[in-house]
Amino acid sequence: MRPAGRNDPPVKILPRFSHPEKRGRKEEGEWIGIDMKIKIRLPLILLLLILLAGCGTLKINVDFRNTPVSGVAEIPSGLPESSVAALVSTPTASPTAGESAATPERAAPTPETVHPVALAAGRNFTCAVMSNGGVRCWGDNEHGQLGNGLRVNTNHPVNVIGLTDVKAVTTGWAHVCALTAGGGVKCWGYNANGELGNGKNVDSNKPVDVQGLASGVVAIDSGDDHTCAVMSSGGLKCWGINTYGQLGDWTKDARSVPVDSPWFGGGVADVQAGWGHTCVRTTAGWAKCWGNNQYGQLGFGKLTDIHLPAEDVVDLSAKILDVTADGSQTCALIAGGGAYCWGNNRYGQLGDGTTQKQYAPVAVAGLSTGVIRLEAGWNHTCAVVSGGELRCWGWNYFGQLGEGTTLNRSTPARVQYLTDGAMDVALGWGHTCVLTGLDAVKCWGSNSSGQLGDGTWTDSKIPLTVVDLIFEAPLTKTPKPTQTATRAPTVVASRVFVSLSAGLNHTCGVTSSGGVMCWGDNSFGELGDGTKTNRTVPVDVVGLPDVAIAVAAGGEHTCALTASGEVSCWGKNEFGQLGEGTTSDSRIPVMVKGLPAGMRGVDAGYNHTCALTSTEQVMCWGGNLAAQLGDGTRTNSSVPKQATGLNGVEVSFIATGDLYTCVLTKAGGVKCWGESSAGQLGSRPFNKDGYPPEDVFGLSGGVAAISTGASRTCAIIRDAGVKCWGFYFLGDGTGRSSREPVDVANLSGGAVDIGVGADQTCALISGGGAQCWGFNPGGGVDLFPVSVVGVHGPWKAIAAGSHHTCVLSVDGRAKCWGRNWYGQLGDGTTINRDTPVDLATAPPWK
Repeated sequence: MRPAGRNDPPVKILPRFSHPEKRGRKEEGEWIGIDMKIKIRLPLILLLLILLAGCGTLKINVDFRNTPVSGVAEIPSGLPESSVAALVSTPTASPTAGESAATPERAAPTPETVHPVALAAGRNFTCAVMSNGGVRCWGDNEHGQLGNGLRVNTNHPVNVIGLTDVKAVTTGWAHVCALTAGGGVKCWGYNANGELGNGKNVDSNKPVDVQGLASGVVAIDSGDDHTCAVMSSGGLKCWGINTYGQLGDWTKDARSVPVDSPWFGGGVADVQAGWGHTCVRTTAGWAKCWGNNQYGQLGFGKLTDIHLPAEDVVDLSAKILDVTADGSQTCALIAGGGAYCWGNNRYGQLGDGTTQKQYAPVAVAGLSTGVIRLEAGWNHTCAVVSGGELRCWGWNYFGQLGEGTTLNRSTPARVQYLTDGAMDVALGWGHTCVLTGLDAVKCWGSNSSGQLGDGTWTDSKIPLTVVDLIFEAPLTKTPKPTQTATRAPTVVASRVFVSLSAGLNHTCGVTSSGGVMCWGDNSFGELGDGTKTNRTVPVDVVGLPDVAIAVAAGGEHTCALTASGEVSCWGKNEFGQLGEGTTSDSRIPVMVKGLPAGMRGVDAGYNHTCALTSTEQVMCWGGNLAAQLGDGTRTNSSVPKQATGLNGVEVSFIATGDLYTCVLTKAGGVKCWGESSAGQLGSRPFNKDGYPPEDVFGLSGGVAAISTGASRTCAIIRDAGVKCWGFYFLGDGTGRSSREPVDVANLSGGAVDIGVGADQTCALISGGGAQCWGFNPGGGVDLFPVSVVGVHGPWKAIAAGSHHTCVLSVDGRAKCWGRNWYGQLGDGTTINRDTPVDLATAPPWK
C-alpha cells in the first residue's frame, strides 16, 4: 500500500492518448467546415465535435476533444525530475499591460468546487482525500471503516466525520488512518489487533487520535492489520498486529499504541506495509524489508518463513524511487523509470511473464522505462506510465485489471476506457480505482459492497465513474449575493444563437447579430471577454474585427471565422494554436497571420487549429507532435502551414480531433492524418501515427458529414446511416475498438448531425430527437444508441465535448447536459446535469 503524506498534492500526469505537448488531458473537440450550420460543444474527457449535415449555407463545425492514479492516498513521491517535467502541465498565461509572459500552472477547479486529490483502497471499500481537507469513503462499512458514524454499506461516497485538514489517508483490510496537515494521525474502523493505535481493541465508526502521534509524522502506510508512521526525525513507529514481527520491535506481540522500531533511529524516507511484512525506503535510496517471507516478499534472495531483523533488498541496479507492498508481493520503482517486483506470483502479479514466486527482484515485462507510479494490490499490480496510461497485471477474477476480461495476466495489460489519463491509482482486494486528469475517480472490479462508488452493486470489468464525489462547498455565513449580481451580462432578446461549439470545458455560440458569446472555463482567457474569470452564463467576446459567421471551441482556446473571411483566435497559446506568431496567451481575439483571403471554415482541436481556404485547401497551426498539422513534420508552428498530400483533392469540411485531423472531400470521401493510437484515422494500424493523408477504409464516396473526437471518428453516410471507427463505443454493440468503420446499430431514424465526445457520441435524428451511446454521465455504458430525455425538436445541430453535450433548435434555443464544473452548460450553476437544461440567460424564444 502506498505511503501517505511524504509529499504534497498529487503530480498531474498526462492522460492516455496525450503527449508531452499536451496538458493533463484533452477534452473536447470541435470543427468547422462549410455550409453554415450550428455548432455545439461538449466537455467530456477528451472529445468534442460538431457534425454538420448538409445544408445550403456556410456550415461551420468546430470539433474538439480533450484527452485529456491502496493503500494510501498521497502525492506521488520520488519521481525523477525528467518525468515530472514531462507530466506536469505548464500552460502559459497571456500577458496584459505591465505583465510579462509567464507559464503558470493550469487553474484548478473554482474555489467553490471540492474535488478528490488522492485515493486509497481497502479490502472492499475506497476513500478519497478531498481538496478541502476532508475525506470521503464508500463501500464496505461492517467495522465502521467509512468513518461516517454508521455501519451500513454504501455504494456512493459519504463524508468521514470531523476531518478538515487531511493531507493523506492509508487503508488496511478494514481500517483507515489519516495524516493531518499538522503531522498528527487519526484512525477508524476495525481494531481487534490495535489497528487504530488508540490503546483499545474496540472498532470505531469515526476517527480517533493515535496515541503519541499528535504531530511530527511525515508519512504513513497501512498493511492489512498494522500501520507504520515515518517521523520527521527519520525514525519509524508501528502499531497493530505483529504475528510475523512486522512492527519491527523485536517481538511478535500486537500493539494498540505506536512502538519504535529500534532498527531505525533515522534515515527512513518512506514506509510500505503488506499483509505480514513491512518495507522502508531509506534516504540513501535503498530498500529494507522484514516480517513474513513465505513467498520471498522480503526480497533478500532467500526463503525464510519469518525473517528478523530487516534485510536489504538485493539485485536492484539503480537507486530506488519508490516501494510498494501489499498482500504477499513487493515492487520497486527505480531511477530511470523501471519497475521490479518480488514475492508471491501465483496469479502473475509480479509481471515477469511467469507464475513462479521470486525471492529477489525481477523486471516487470515491458516496463524497463517510463513508469511514473507503481502500486501493489492484494494479488494484482498496476503502473502509471508516462503519458498517463495505466497498465495492470495479476489476478483478474472480478475484472480488476480493467482490460475488459476476467483473465489473469502475467504481463502488464492496458486499462481500457481511461481517456482522461491516470493521476493516482489505488488497489483493493478485488477492485481498482484511479484519479483521472479531470479530478474524477473511476473504479472497476468487484462491487459486492459498493466499493466502485457508481451507485450500483454490480461488478464491472471496465472503469465506471464514482458518483457524487465532486460538489460545491457549503456557502459561508456571509449573505449570498443575488443571482443577478453574480451573473455575467444578461442575454438580450436579439441574441438568438445560430451556431454552437463546445470545447474542453467551455462553450461558445454565434448570435443572430454576428457576435460571439462564450461561457464556462476561462483559465486561459478562452471566453474572450478580457478576463480569466469562469462564467456560468454567456458573456460577449470583445474585440472581434468583424461579425462572426462561425466559432470553434478547442481545448483551451477558441477561434472565430468572420464575414470578411479572416480568422481570429484567443485563449491558451502554449503551442502556437492562436496562429499569430507567438506562444503568448491572449484574453481577447488576435488575428491569425499568413492566411490567404476569403477563408471558408475553421476548426479547433486540443492544441492545434486548422482552416479551410477559398481554394479548398487546408492550413493548420499549433501543436504537431503527431504530425497533425499535415506539413510533413512534427514541429509545432505558431503560424499557419499548408497541409501537403492533398494535391488535386477538393476539401469541403475540416474536423480536428485530439492529435489528428480529418477532411471531408467534395467527392464524399474522408482522409485523415496524425495520431492513430486507437485507429481513429480509419486507415493506419493502431499506434502508427502517420502522414500524408490516407483514405478511410471503405469511404470513397457518399459521406455527408464527419465528426472527430479524442480518438474516435464518425461519419454520416447518405441513405446509409452512421459509421464510426477508432476507440471503443462505436455504437455497434461490441464496445471494441476498430480501425475500420463499423455501422452504428439501432438508430431510430436518419442522422442529420453528429457529435463525438470523449467517451460518448450523440446523433441528431431526422425525426427531431437525439440518441447517444458510450459512457453515460450518470453511470454505466450504453453500447447501442439510447434516446436523450427532453430533446424532441425541432433541433438542427448537436455537438459533443469532453463531458457535456448541447443541441440547438431551429429558433436559436440551446439546451445542454453533462458535466458542469466550470459552468459550461450555461445554466447559471456549476451543477452537473443528467438531462438537458436551458441556458440561464435565454431570451424569450418565439
